[in-house]
Amino acid sequence: WSTRSALNPEHIICLPAHWSSANIDGDGFVYAGRSDGYVYGVRAPADLPEDSAVALVSTLPVDFASTPGLEVRSWHSGGSALHGAWSFAPGTVAFTTCDTLFVF
Repeated sequence: WSTRSALNPEHIICLPAHWSSANIDGDGFVYAGRSDGYVYGVRAPADLPEDSAVALVSTLPVDFASTPGLEVRSWHSGGSALHGAWSFAPGTVAFTTCDTLFVF
């Protein structure tokens, strides 16, 4: 922080986009990082017919806990996600926030 603020005193904070780019894993979970420091993963019910995905999105309430069959995962990264926060390689995932690089 001190180096960044000394080199560019007019811009001393990182203000990322509200959501990172979204990514889909092999199990059908859609993951995205948010400015609240969490990474969210959401997967539609397994018995949902393929052609009803658009209908599901338009009828889902915002409260994930009340949506039957919807699976939700979350992880707190401790910082706001950057828009292009994800990178993938065989057996490896990298995720970045304003100040941290996580590699799994």
